[in-house]
Amino acid sequence: MTLTPASLPALACARAAPTAAGFEPAATEPALAALRALVPAWCVGSGSATSAGSAGKRPHLAVEEEAEAAARVVRFALDRLHRLTAAYGEWSDFDVGAYFDLTAAQTALLVQVVEQQGEVHVRLHADLLLPRVQRALRSWAELEQLQSAGAQAAAGSAHAGFYADAWADARMMRAAARLAHDWLGAIAVVSATRRLLAGEVSYMAANAADEERRIWQLPFAAGHPTLAGAAPRRSGHESGTPPTLTLATSFPLPAWRQPGRRRRLVRARAARLARLARLRRLNRPPLRRPRA
Repeated sequence: MTLTPASLPALACARAAPTAAGFEPAATEPALAALRALVPAWCVGSGSATSAGSAGKRPHLAVEEEAEAAARVVRFALDRLHRLTAAYGEWSDFDVGAYFDLTAAQTALLVQVVEQQGEVHVRLHADLLLPRVQRALRSWAELEQLQSAGAQAAAGSAHAGFYADAWADARMMRAAARLAHDWLGAIAVVSATRRLLAGEVSYMAANAADEERRIWQLPFAAGHPTLAGAAPRRSGHESGTPPTLTLATSFPLPAWRQPGRRRRLVRARAARLARLARLRRLNRPPLRRPRA
């Protein structure tokens, strides 16, 4: 797991309990810097990975425009995932970054590839590609760092000045308000993108939103139940945790890459030779005793 939340459910868990979730707010800025270098095929609009100086400005794209651009990028990701089943066996040592056209830092944030028990499991976190999600991530990191700095200052000085405390409290209140605004914007654009993709078979086949929600639902609810009100309440699995564009696919390893293949081939050859030997014995004519 990376030190940065890679989906909206993970970010909701980070808002509730960042320490318990294992996330590090200081790792957010390097992560967003890596996303600024994405190739055009992975970029959603002109507001992707906004800089710290523009964190308070409005996104360049409206929610509907950003959702349409995000749907285009998700379709590109779905095509890469679909082709991966055939392409994976062409690599003696699969290079995730080269296949998806990502740098090492971008790959660590966006894609996870795990070989387990003769199968390949691939997970792609598309939420981080959306500018509004990036803004929410930056606002969360800023608020967490302000709270951490305030706690350290209070612990280090028992006689902190009144004006210093008031100034720090005002900064935290502004950061909290900005996070609340960016959080609702991120939920809106992810929900709009999901609606655009809802009728497409390729998206339905690779949609891993339910699994991603289940991964983060328990720590989310245990960390801060009151934050559940920030997520859109619908029905069933969509209640309690926010929506996500996480994608996933699984396929068997190529035959030549499967563990124990040589052992199975040797065992199958020995069984085939034994079966041929039995057939020869059954078809052999009976032995005749020589006449006295």
